[in-house]
Amino acid sequence: MDQCRSFQFAGLGGTAARPRLRCLAMVAVLVVVAISSGCGSEAGVETRYGQSRGRVGRESISGTATLAALARRRGNQMAVTGRLSPRLDRQDTIVWFPQQGLPSEKTIEYFETWLQAEPNRTLVVVNRGYDLQHSYSRRAARLAETPHEADTIRRHGARILADELADRRRLANSESCAWFSVQHARIQPQICERLRGPLLLGIEADRCRLQWVDRFHFPAETFERKTLLADGNIPLVTLLTKPDWIGSRLLVVSHSAFLLNLELTNRHHRQLAAKLMNYFELSEGSTRIAFLETDTGSPPTATDTPPRTTLSMLYQWPLCILVWHAFAAGMIFCMVYFPYLGRPRPEKAVPLTDFGRHVSALGQLLAATRDDLSARRELHYYFQAAQHVSPDRSARPIRRKDHHA
Repeated sequence: MDQCRSFQFAGLGGTAARPRLRCLAMVAVLVVVAISSGCGSEAGVETRYGQSRGRVGRESISGTATLAALARRRGNQMAVTGRLSPRLDRQDTIVWFPQQGLPSEKTIEYFETWLQAEPNRTLVVVNRGYDLQHSYSRRAARLAETPHEADTIRRHGARILADELADRRRLANSESCAWFSVQHARIQPQICERLRGPLLLGIEADRCRLQWVDRFHFPAETFERKTLLADGNIPLVTLLTKPDWIGSRLLVVSHSAFLLNLELTNRHHRQLAAKLMNYFELSEGSTRIAFLETDTGSPPTATDTPPRTTLSMLYQWPLCILVWHAFAAGMIFCMVYFPYLGRPRPEKAVPLTDFGRHVSALGQLLAATRDDLSARRELHYYFQAAQHVSPDRSARPIRRKDHHA
C-alpha cells in the first residue's frame, strides 16, 4: 500500500505503472461492489413490504412479485405505480399495498369516484397486518445445520417479535376511516384454527397456515358486506358493495400474509390467492390490474408529484442501475488515467551551473536539424574557438577520421 500511495500516475505511458494501476483498479472495483451490494435486515434477508418490481420484489419475503406473476400467468395485463394518476383510470382492478396507516379522507374520495366512474371495477386494499420476519426465522431455525445456528436464528426472531410488539404498544387502541375501523392487538400473531368462507371451497383448510393480529369492523349501515374468509368471527377477506358503485366493489384483505412471497411458497396459499383473483377478474377477456405501492394510507397524486428532472434517473428503476454503473465505471477510469495520487515524490536537485547540460542541449538541437554537414561545421568552429584560433568559415569541416587523428 505504501508503494501505491507514493506512486504518481503519469498518463498512459510506462510499463512499470501497470501493476500498480491494476492494483488500484481492483481496489476501486471492490469498493463499488461493496457499496452497491444492497441492504436487507440484520440477518441478511430482504424484508421490504409490498414491492413487486426488480430484485427487491423477487427476493423480499414480504414482496409481491410472486402474486404479480400468478396474475400475469392467468392472462391479465399488469401495471405498477406509486401514486394516484390518470393512468389508473384505464385499469379494471387496483390492488393497493399501503405499508402503514389507514386511507385518508382524500384518498377514500378519490377511490369512491374511481369506483363510480365505470361498472365492474374492483379495489383491493391489502392491510400489512404483521411482519413476516418472525415466521421466517422459525422456519429457518428448523432447517439450520447445527444447533448453534438454529439457536442464533431463534434469538434473532425473538428480537424481531419484541420490536414489533413494542411498536404496536405505541399505536392507538383503534383507528377508523369511512370504510372500516381497526382494533390493534397487543399480542403476537395468532394462528387461524377455525377458517371458513367461500374462498376455501376445494382447498384443505387445515393445510393453510394463516395468522391474524388486527380485528376489522365494517359499518353495516354503509355497505353490503360479504365475508369471503374468516377465522371464526374474525374477518380476513371481506367484500363490500354500495348501490351507487354500479357493480363495482371493494375487497379488504385484513392480513396480507397469504399474498406475499414467503407464504405463497405454500401450495394451498397459492390456491387461496387464485380464488381471490376470481373476485376481481373480469368474466370475459383480459383484466387490466394495477399494483399501487405506497408507504402510507395517503398516496401522492400526480399533481403532488414534482416534475421529473435529469437527476430523477438516479432513482428510477431500471435506469438507476445503468446510471450508477456507468458513474462507477467513469470514476474508475478517471482514477486510473488522470489524477496524481499519493504524496509528492521529491526530485533530485540539479545545479544550474552544470555546463554538461548545455552540451547535451546543444547536441539535441543539432540532432533535431538532421543535417550532418551543418552539425559537423558547427563543431569545427567550436574546436577552433576552443584552441584560440580565429574561425575560418570557408575551411573544410573536420570529419570523424581527421578528428581522431
